[in-house]
Amino acid sequence: MYIEPKAQTQYNETVVTISLWDHIFIWIGLPLLGAVLGWLFRCVAAWGASLSWIPYQNLFNLVASFPEPQGSSGMILMGVCVGLVLAYLAAIESLKITIADDYITIERGETSRVVNRTSVDAVFVDKKHLILLDPTTAELARERSDLPVNQLREALLTHGYPWSANGDPYENAYWLWVEDTPNLPAVANTLFKARARALAQGDDDAVTLLRMELAKLGTVVRDEKKHQYWRCTERQHDV
Repeated sequence: MYIEPKAQTQYNETVVTISLWDHIFIWIGLPLLGAVLGWLFRCVAAWGASLSWIPYQNLFNLVASFPEPQGSSGMILMGVCVGLVLAYLAAIESLKITIADDYITIERGETSRVVNRTSVDAVFVDKKHLILLDPTTAELARERSDLPVNQLREALLTHGYPWSANGDPYENAYWLWVEDTPNLPAVANTLFKARARALAQGDDDAVTLLRMELAKLGTVVRDEKKHQYWRCTERQHDV
């Protein structure tokens, strides 16, 4: 975690983002790792091409066919390029939190959203997710985060946010979802069924989208090993 040296601005903001060492690993380590893997692949290409049971024989044959030094240098360059692509993807997926007395700005890549302080009733980290709750106990934000909890907590407390030291204050209010749960409206059960299928298939986009649809019905969801647990917010189901 890295608190930018000029984090305290004229607006009294604190910016929390990944550390300088994380930046170095992303932009230098990943390309170097790609170069090493590219060179190693070149070294074993001829051996792999000689084994008919190994898949992607055409690829092994192609790499082995290039003469030296073009073969090794080409694979090293390709590895560096792949590493740079991975570094770019890792950089745009990293979380950046800007905390001020009156608002929190959450940024990931080109996506940014602002949460007003008056809307925040609790903040905590639950299994690598930063979660903000509103006064009705609904989730204002749920963001995957690798930021160290201690420094994140310190920054939030400095600006007067209600940090929940023991995690989710409503942890004991969750129920295991089972098919056709009688305490849920039919539309919520339908969404849970679809979400269970998405979880089983590893469709993260659908899982997130269906979580948002359930939130519209006043239902908060948490996942435990492919099982879905739910609780109602203080806002009544309107369907």
